[in-house]
Amino acid sequence: MTAVHSNTIEEKRKELLHIAQNCGFNAAETLLCSEELDEMIIKFQQQRGVNKPRQEKMAPTW
Repeated sequence: MTAVHSNTIEEKRKELLHIAQNCGFNAAETLLCSEELDEMIIKFQQQRGVNKPRQEKMAPTW
């Protein structure tokens, strides 16, 4: 997995705002960029241990 840095996320955020202002919030380009930003944020959080996948809770065995 490639490391994601906060400055990379900030650049993608700026790109998203630029695309949204020029193409509209519902444009395919905007939605694609938004999804890419979401993925970057998730990877960044996982790197920092913030957003670890949930494990199923086991029922008590009393």
